[in-house]
This record gives sequence, C-alpha cells and structure tokens, in this order.
Amino acid sequence: MQDSSYADKINKWQINVDTLEPDLAQYPGAQELHTKLKGLLGDLRTAHGTVEVQRGTLRVAVKDRKSLANQSRRVGRRLAAMVRAHIDFDNPLLIAYGLSTEDQSRRGKRLPAEVKAARKAAAATEPAASAS
Repeated sequence: MQDSSYADKINKWQINVDTLEPDLAQYPGAQELHTKLKGLLGDLRTAHGTVEVQRGTLRVAVKDRKSLANQSRRVGRRLAAMVRAHIDFDNPLLIAYGLSTEDQSRRGKRLPAEVKAARKAAAATEPAASAS
C-alpha cells in the first residue's frame, strides 16, 4: 500500500514503533532510533494537526470570501442600475463613477430565428448579385 497522505505515513510509523517496542532488546542500537522516531511522531502529529486546522480555516475563509463577493456583486449591480435610472443610461457622468454607459448584460444574446433566417437568405443572395 502506498502512503499517499501524512495520516497514512504517521499510522505506518506508529505501527512500526508499537510492534518493535517489545523486541528492541534483540536489535543492538535500535533503542536510540526507536526513541527518536517516537519523539518525532509526536511532533509530526502536532504539526499535522496544525496544518489540518489551518486547512479548515482556509476553507471557511474561502467560503466567506465567495459569499461576500456574490453579495457585493448583487448590491453593486443594484446600485449601478439605480444610478443609471436616475441620471440616464447614456450620461457620460456614469464613466466618472466607473460604470458603463450601456447595459453589458445583453451582449452575446441569441438572435430570434426569424432574424437568423433573414440574414442567411440575404447572405445567400449577395454572392449571386455580385457575380452578375
């Protein structure tokens, strides 16, 4: 099994520490390394816990930021609409407020089928007219 997370690594090393402890006397020089690994595991658990707490805090902060951005967008659009309604949609003063002079939300709107058909018919007749 591949250790893909720190939790997996910590558990693997903890199993090594726990299972080797009764038989340490059989392996000369292993006691010092065992003690060192046991201490490092304690520090690693603390560090891993700190990272997980910070990761959770980050998730909450990102969620809060996204919520605030959505609220700001909605309120900003309402404010812009109110200002446009009061001073006219084409007033150059809008630019001074950082607002566009036309409604940008309609860009890229689909054309009705009748308009598309009329344009297609006009395009089909143009080459024939220019060829004569």
